[in-house]
This record gives sequence, C-alpha cells and structure tokens, in this order.
Amino acid sequence: MGLREVKGRTEYKVRWKGWSAKYDSWLSEEELNCPDLLKRFLSTLEKLEKQEDWQVEKILDSKEKKGKIEYLIQWKGWGPKYNTWEPEENLSGCQQILERFKESQQKEKDKMLKEGRRMREERPTTQRFVDNFSEGTRSRSRRAGKNRSYSEFYNQ
Repeated sequence: MGLREVKGRTEYKVRWKGWSAKYDSWLSEEELNCPDLLKRFLSTLEKLEKQEDWQVEKILDSKEKKGKIEYLIQWKGWGPKYNTWEPEENLSGCQQILERFKESQQKEKDKMLKEGRRMREERPTTQRFVDNFSEGTRSRSRRAGKNRSYSEFYNQ
C-alpha cells in the first residue's frame, strides 16, 4: 500500500487480507514473506516514477486544507486507486478542465440555493395557539391550582 524510510531502513505499508484499512501496518522488508507482491508493488512504483507527464482525466472533488484548495484528480490511464489530492499550483497544464470543474461546482451550489429557497417558500406556516389565562383578576401561574380556585378548572 505504501513505502517509507525510517532511520535508514525501508518499510512497507501492508493491508492484511480480510481486514480493513484500520488494521494496516508498517513492516520492514525482512519481515515480509511475500516476494511476488513486493515485486509487483515495486514495479508499479517504478512505472509511477518513470512517468513524467501526468495527464488529468477528470477532477472529482475539492477541499480546503491549510488555507489552500486541493483537488481530487483522476489520472488518465490509471484506476481510482491512484487518484490523488493535488494543490491548484500543480494543475497549471489543465486550466480548461479546472475551469469546467469550477463552473459545475458553482452550478451545483446555485441549484442547492434555489432548491432551499423554494422549500422555504412552499412550507406551510405554523399556526400558534395562545392560552389566555390573564383574563380576570387572579394572578397567572404555570402550575394548575396555584392562586386559583377549583371552580375555574372544574366548572362547578
């Protein structure tokens, strides 16, 4: 799943079969006993490093991170497993795709605002009922019976 250098030794991120990403762990090369998987991973990593010109197929999403906008990129010729979050400055060669994505996001935002307004306008008004206990000379109280005679409540 991944590769890192720790104190001069290489570690690999391993996803265990039948377990979720929560249980991924970092193991050194000596601890791994799967040479075929390791070879396949390293060859994919080599292909990624050799490829200099990455082509954006599609921008899928955006988010703000540390005050900067990042975009989720789907790369041409690579599956969803290889989608990455890239800052806007890395997308200088695909301005048309970026502009189309921003326009679609703005249209979606406008649509949501319009839908919200329509729902507010169409919702029924709430009818409010007020009990008027202040009629008469007795004081008003929340608890029944306080400062009131039984005859007010039982029509006796």
